[in-house]
Amino acid sequence: DEIRRAILSLPKHKAPGPDRLSNYYYHKLETLLTPHLTKLFNTIKMSGTLPTEMLEAHVVTLPKPGKPPTQCENLRPISLLNADIKLYAKLWALRLKTHLTELVSIKQAGYVPGRQ
Repeated sequence: DEIRRAILSLPKHKAPGPDRLSNYYYHKLETLLTPHLTKLFNTIKMSGTLPTEMLEAHVVTLPKPGKPPTQCENLRPISLLNADIKLYAKLWALRLKTHLTELVSIKQAGYVPGRQ
């Protein structure tokens, strides 16, 4: 159920990573993919290592607004990651979020729900 919620929370129309599997694909096949992703994520947890394919990215450049794209300093790099690594990171972020107030100093207000 946790993986299912994470899949459905991904924005559908984002550019895919090197595996070319979009978030839309994950949304459409969520029921089929959830058991496989559960097995993958449990294997990662037990082994403590991520498959190298999950760490691949395509880097593209986008021009900064209002700047001519003919100069490198006017371009910003964007890393396009595969959806599986985004899902894995999202799961950990959601788990950590429940413990955030315990982990972060009371003096820290930014990005901590209820402290702003």
